[in-house]
Amino acid sequence: MPLGPSLGSIFGTIALVGVVAWLVFRPPQRIPVVILPKYIAFEANIEQGSPLDCRSPGCLLVIVGTYERGQGAIESEAELARSLEKRGIETTFVVTGAPLKDCTQVARLFRLPVLLDPDGKLTKELGITRLPYWIVHDPSGKILRRGEEALTEGEVAREAGL
Repeated sequence: MPLGPSLGSIFGTIALVGVVAWLVFRPPQRIPVVILPKYIAFEANIEQGSPLDCRSPGCLLVIVGTYERGQGAIESEAELARSLEKRGIETTFVVTGAPLKDCTQVARLFRLPVLLDPDGKLTKELGITRLPYWIVHDPSGKILRRGEEALTEGEVAREAGL
């Protein structure tokens, strides 16, 4: 008569704990429904918007901060958005991590509509800790690719299936 549980029971329990931990701690697989203020242009009224407002077959969500590292690539990110638009991919920019006034100042640099997230609601929901952050998703909000590294036009188009 064996003493204690069988080896199969032990390994089965370890595997079950591993699967449960993976399900609990993995990053979200969908863009959350978050309503944020939307900066359109200087002296224009702030509207409401969402990262899920994208209606094209492929969508790129770029989340930037208000500090120097986040602002350094704004011109290239805006140029990428314009070239992706020609390929049918819509880009949404979100400025986060500072009071609304500071977010608005950074949003003006884009010269494009930008969502403002002064409270960091979107980054908290997505589990993002470092900025800038890039997410390719479909119109329903399913995340196809995410990461801290800047994406090229070809990478975004490939991930979006275009």
